[in-house]
Amino acid sequence: MKEGSSEGYLNPGAIAAGCDMFLFTRHPDDDYNSMMGGYKNGVITKDRLDEALTRILALKASLKLNNKSLHELVPDKFWSLNLAEHRRIGIMYNGNRPPNDLLYRTIPGIKGFLMKTLLSLFFKRKKSPRPYEELMGRLNVRGFEASYCSFKDILSVRAAVDKPLDEWTSQFDAIIFLAKWEVMSNQTSLQLQYKAMGFDTLWFAGEVPTILVSLANPYHGYDLSMVKTVINAYSSTPEVYDAVAAKLTGESAFKGVSPVELEFKEPEIVIARK
Repeated sequence: MKEGSSEGYLNPGAIAAGCDMFLFTRHPDDDYNSMMGGYKNGVITKDRLDEALTRILALKASLKLNNKSLHELVPDKFWSLNLAEHRRIGIMYNGNRPPNDLLYRTIPGIKGFLMKTLLSLFFKRKKSPRPYEELMGRLNVRGFEASYCSFKDILSVRAAVDKPLDEWTSQFDAIIFLAKWEVMSNQTSLQLQYKAMGFDTLWFAGEVPTILVSLANPYHGYDLSMVKTVINAYSSTPEVYDAVAAKLTGESAFKGVSPVELEFKEPEIVIARK
């Protein structure tokens, strides 16, 4: 992270506080520089650095990792995964082929053709615009250059964020985190679940102006307390998207009063004595 940023202090500060090692890193050069800066500035002392390194090496030695080959560390059965037969098992599950293409493939002749036609009609539905498309369209017609970042493809995400922090943040004037997680009868509370090894966590909230727009659940503030601007829209109808875009651009003032009050309090500990 940047030397002068809050996260530029948090990295070495975490090590100084007792965390021995980070398992994952967004950008190695940024994190290395922040660690070196923390060491030179005295945030990480020499004794603390020696202690962390000793613990890391001792843990590896206790597992005898230095005596194991690559194939011992990764068992042979894992090397054979993702073969053609494995991919065929999940072909319908991962959406690479439409369901009707699998269901009628073993039916011969005219019956197969009729079945194919009926199933195609059954499965072919008009796709509704995705939430980000709804909001992006309304922002773009107002002159913004809104783009969408998908976190489903881990390789694409890695390529997008694997840049120095200054270079990455300079691409944006603001970031909108659009959330549409709806509760159900058997799931009455929701918490954010990050994908792609956490690349979609809001690590950038302190570096780029970030806005949370929730289209369903008004309680995301508990999970995203680092975001200072939150818009609860409560629904995802076209009229709501119109209103959100108008509020974001200042065309309409905020008049609603939130029925939800998020309070962050330290737990009270009561000790009863006889």
